[in-house]
Amino acid sequence: MTSREGFTPERKQRSNQSALIEAPLPSWVTLPLQQHSGQPATPCVSAGDTVKVGSVIAKREGMISSALHASISGTVSEVSATQITIQGDGQDAWQRLPSLDWRVADTAVLLERLNESGIVGLGGAGFPTHIKARVVEQHAIHTLVINAAECEPYITADDLTLRHYANEVLEGAQIIAKLCGAQQIVIGIEDNKPEAIGALKQALTNSQQIPVELTVIATRYPSGGERQLIKNY
Repeated sequence: MTSREGFTPERKQRSNQSALIEAPLPSWVTLPLQQHSGQPATPCVSAGDTVKVGSVIAKREGMISSALHASISGTVSEVSATQITIQGDGQDAWQRLPSLDWRVADTAVLLERLNESGIVGLGGAGFPTHIKARVVEQHAIHTLVINAAECEPYITADDLTLRHYANEVLEGAQIIAKLCGAQQIVIGIEDNKPEAIGALKQALTNSQQIPVELTVIATRYPSGGERQLIKNY
């Protein structure tokens, strides 16, 4: 790809033209207890225990921490101060949480579900989401901004996610907006992602509890930075 003068080369074609595939199940996994900001999780399983995908294997330790779940089904083979190893059984058996309708659920119930789920941010810090969702306790939030710019060269995870799971992303945005009390949602996306933009537009034809505005911005690094994206908007 030839870059425009003054613009960072994108070099995204190596990955954004490939189809999504399901990764094969590993025969074993080793899961670090320090998966996030704050304190590492505390193991709650022992060697020899049988686990399913989604089984809690380490519990949250303190406020800034998150539970750790098994990513494969099988048998716990090792538990140390820093990690847990599971030998897979190849069955991919799941332990799921009870169903929950977020549209009518109380805020406290949703926050506890986030806590139980062990969801953390995908940034470098891996900050626990159940803590982020409490921001309304400290600051009034009127707009939730969804950053879909993904301006860095080579990276296409957001692009491919939106192409295939636009409805799920919008539903997640609605949940977070409800938790933080936002009155509107803005999605910022660069114009070099036409398929993702099309998928979002199609998904937005479905009714949304909280209004959503899709804003397409020019492709230019570093527009994916949170401050730059807000200024562009």
